[in-house]
Amino acid sequence: MLGSWRAIVRHYLDRLPRPAQLLISGCLALLTLGFVFPDAIPGLGWFELPVLVPLLSLTALVTDSYQLMASPSSRTRCTRPSPCWCCGRSPASGLAAVRQELFAPPRTDTAAGTVPDRPRSQWPALRDAGQHEAAELLTTEVAGGRANDVDCARVEHAFTVARRDATLAAFSDTVLRQGGAAWTHPSGARDLPHRSARHDLLAGQVRIGRWVAAERAPQPYHDAGAALGPDVLGTSLLAVGPSGSGKTRTLVEPVTEALALQALTGRCAVVAVSAAGSRLGADDSFDVIVRIGDPSSVHDLDPYAESDDPDEAAAILAEALTGDLDTAGTRGAATTLAQLLGPFRTVRGRFPTLPELRELLEGEEEP
Repeated sequence: MLGSWRAIVRHYLDRLPRPAQLLISGCLALLTLGFVFPDAIPGLGWFELPVLVPLLSLTALVTDSYQLMASPSSRTRCTRPSPCWCCGRSPASGLAAVRQELFAPPRTDTAAGTVPDRPRSQWPALRDAGQHEAAELLTTEVAGGRANDVDCARVEHAFTVARRDATLAAFSDTVLRQGGAAWTHPSGARDLPHRSARHDLLAGQVRIGRWVAAERAPQPYHDAGAALGPDVLGTSLLAVGPSGSGKTRTLVEPVTEALALQALTGRCAVVAVSAAGSRLGADDSFDVIVRIGDPSSVHDLDPYAESDDPDEAAAILAEALTGDLDTAGTRGAATTLAQLLGPFRTVRGRFPTLPELRELLEGEEEP
């Protein structure tokens, strides 16, 4: 305990604001100075501590003479700074350092791993960038339930883009006019009609289940929640498992849902492809539903990309079917398709449907 007095003092002083720490250090230094030189402070009636005599003895022991400490001013210069050094070591920095600490603006940076002083619902990043009016409006929108997590993620993304492109003035103007509805998806949707998984849009994560408490799982992960973040969602993902094991329900559907939510925030565009009868989400979660070969489908795919030129249409279809146009095989496929598409369009005024094209390629139908 006796050897830990410095740690004990720091334990309590470090909890105080910096100005309070400086004030306490100054008072302690002044008190210590009063013990060593009571005559320097009016009103003190006690005797000085025996500091000067040991100092003179040490000087005589080292230099074999009292000459170094013979002058009163020398003794004063050697003894008076020691109390200040012990209590605060502030003389070296001078009044400028003290003034800088006392009148410095509040620190906005937080140490790694600490909790910020202001919650994200108060939009501290906007306030730090000087967008106080926009931050106040958005704070009110969130508190009143008029802005959900999709809105917050969308506005944060717009703020990041505006700060990067130096368009904060336009950002603030849009927020002040539209509030949490700013930069809404062209569909007008601000959320999905239904969510089957838990999402943290501000972190970009989707929860897909829990780690099993088994030997094949790392010990720290046992029974912990498992989620996919932006680093995984932004790459390719291959799910391997037997048929009926739940890959679509427990993995593919939550991932598709997470990407659809990201699309509503303006971060990406989503094209989800599944087998006939296998749904990746509710139909109203998507802007367009294309059912190939279904006459009741409102939308369809045009394999010729609305082209009217047989050569261009053949090149587009060949690239879609075979890949890279630089290969000899693709060029040959484009040539063959053009020889079929040109006469067919001349006779019927349109390009063949995919079943008709297959019959043409197999030689079962004449243009």
